[in-house]
Amino acid sequence: MPIVASADRSGAGEVAPLLHRALRAVGLARLAEAVLLAATALTCVLAAAALSGGTLSRPATWGVALLCASLVALTWWLEKRPRPARLAARVDSKLGLGGSLLTAYEAEQTPPERRSPLARLLSAGLLRRISERQVLAAALPRSLPFAALPFLGAGLLAIVLEGGEPERAVPWLGELSGPLVVELSQARGLLNSGQDRAGELSPAAAEEARHLARQALASAEALDRALAGGQDDAQRLALQTRRLQERLGELGRLLPPGSSAGVAADRARALTDAMAMALGLPSLPARDRESAEAGGGAGGGGEAESEAGRDGSGALASDRGGSAGDGEQAADHGTGAAATLPSADRGVAPATPEAAVGGRWWPGHLDGIVRRWHDAGAAAHQAGDDSSAPLLDN
Repeated sequence: MPIVASADRSGAGEVAPLLHRALRAVGLARLAEAVLLAATALTCVLAAAALSGGTLSRPATWGVALLCASLVALTWWLEKRPRPARLAARVDSKLGLGGSLLTAYEAEQTPPERRSPLARLLSAGLLRRISERQVLAAALPRSLPFAALPFLGAGLLAIVLEGGEPERAVPWLGELSGPLVVELSQARGLLNSGQDRAGELSPAAAEEARHLARQALASAEALDRALAGGQDDAQRLALQTRRLQERLGELGRLLPPGSSAGVAADRARALTDAMAMALGLPSLPARDRESAEAGGGAGGGGEAESEAGRDGSGALASDRGGSAGDGEQAADHGTGAAATLPSADRGVAPATPEAAVGGRWWPGHLDGIVRRWHDAGAAAHQAGDDSSAPLLDN
């Protein structure tokens, strides 16, 4: 009995130190689980933000993600943090000790001088039956599967980011936006001055035309600023371009085809159509052009323009209210937006059959697109299929 008492005072005959070492190991394991769950929550929240259209570079997005990750980690730790009595019961159950380990641990919580000899004998007997390795094996949770969770979250985030990567626009759209602003500024100036055939419009129609010209110019300037600022998200640029197309279509139906403002608006619409094609936008529905054809006939080119409209291959000229053989009109087209295009100024775009239709108003590297556009309409006409006519009417 004196030997047992001596061991008790030194702590060598107690099971509490054994359980405390196991408690520290379990605490580290639970902490690692909380960190892994926090990392998983972080990647999942970022994936949800990216999927909903958010920008991951914004500090607010990361702030929300970190807050959610912290809440997940804190909740897990509060729920699973190790407690000595619970750990003793867990080890006792797994080792099949019949409650003796829990009883011995609770008895050791009393001061040694008040501890009964039976409690001392129970602790000494347990130390002979179990080892520290057995206690650790029974106490530690199975945390290995938690290590895979962050990889799953990172994979989900990678899939969302790869699938949500915006389509990039072609880099030469900026060559079209500058001349577009110039043409619309000219059209608005002519409408405001009233020194044009556009003055033949009724006061209500003239006011509507000026309003549309202001809106179209504002849209074109916003588009030009976006391109100058390095914006290359094709989806956003397509929305702006489509809105501008619709406004220019409404403006073109109001203005007399032979007016200088109408010619400038038509050139602007042609530039916008080229941008829409480069962005992969579908063509707008076919517009009613009876008024435009009537205006072209009054100018001496109605018959040729009507023929161009039926043929489809001359729509580039008919859109501008004159026939392909009208040299004066062609010269006017050539001195508009084309004069401000860098590729036209440098002379890198030699004359082609497309340029002879109404003057060059596109960079030289777009010749292939315009040629295919032209040939598609001619082929559709020869095949008797009018479904491609809207491609040329725009």
